[in-house]
Amino acid sequence: MDVCRAINIAVGCVMASHLENKEKREVIEVLRSLERQLEEDEWGDELNLQKLFEMQRQLDEHIEKEHPRQEGEDRLAKKILALQVELGELANELPEVFKFWSNKKNNRKKALEEFCDALHFLLSIGLDIAEPDIVNLRDVDGKENIIEQFIEVFNRVRDLYFFEYDIFEYESLLAQFIKLGEMLGFTWEQIEEAYLQKNAENHARQNRGY
Repeated sequence: MDVCRAINIAVGCVMASHLENKEKREVIEVLRSLERQLEEDEWGDELNLQKLFEMQRQLDEHIEKEHPRQEGEDRLAKKILALQVELGELANELPEVFKFWSNKKNNRKKALEEFCDALHFLLSIGLDIAEPDIVNLRDVDGKENIIEQFIEVFNRVRDLYFFEYDIFEYESLLAQFIKLGEMLGFTWEQIEEAYLQKNAENHARQNRGY
């Protein structure tokens, strides 16, 4: 077993323990610090995940203000469904990937926009599950082709829901989603720029009573 896998198991054990929340967070922070020292995480340098999490937190607060949660509402489950919808819309902008019955060409511009729509919901889900500073964005082996990678991401969304929002499942989903973007040819710079644009648009929509 590699060290990163062992650390992730340890994090899961801490989350399931009877420690106080403050103690859990302190132990996890130590484990994550150790992990960062043991491996060079190129993704963290290129994609400023903490910046995006903070921007998403501000957007979520804006949406909560305009659309307060109703009693008994399971908004997290709604976000899971919304993420699945956005993933489907992303695939729909890439007909060359799977639409064997069509001659339509991929629309990479719209695909990037849909990718970032999905990223919004993915980050929002993460904020409901854990504090961003304990979320580890690790490298993963992608599937052999884009179709299999799409299916893998859908499977990870399902697993996150059925395993009751386990932090390890979330990290796996996040990593496989980022790998999908990589396989689609999107650079970190393109992803971040598109996210920032859509984030501003989403704030504007809330201001307009969307």
